[in-house]
Amino acid sequence: MSEEDIFPTFDGFGPLKDVAIIRDKLTGLHRGCAFVTFWNAADAERAQDALHNKFTFPGGKKPTQVKPAEPSGARKSFNIIAARIVE
Repeated sequence: MSEEDIFPTFDGFGPLKDVAIIRDKLTGLHRGCAFVTFWNAADAERAQDALHNKFTFPGGKKPTQVKPAEPSGARKSFNIIAARIVE
C-alpha cells in the first residue's frame, strides 16, 4: 500500500495537503495507519463522517477507523488518522 493508493479515497472530500503512511523504521512496511492532512477542517470532518467504520480498503478485513489526529499547536491544516488501511 502506498500514499497513491490512499489519496483517491480522501481527495473527493476536498484538497489534501499531505498523505503519509506510518511505516516501521526497520522494515519499511506499513503499520496499517496513515495521516491524511486537509487544508480545511470542514473537508476533514466530511471525510471522517463518510468513512469512519463505513469504508474498507481493498485487502482490509475491517472497516477503516477515521478519527481526528491529536492537535499539535496552531496550524493551518487539519489532520485525520486512518487506521486499519489493511490488515
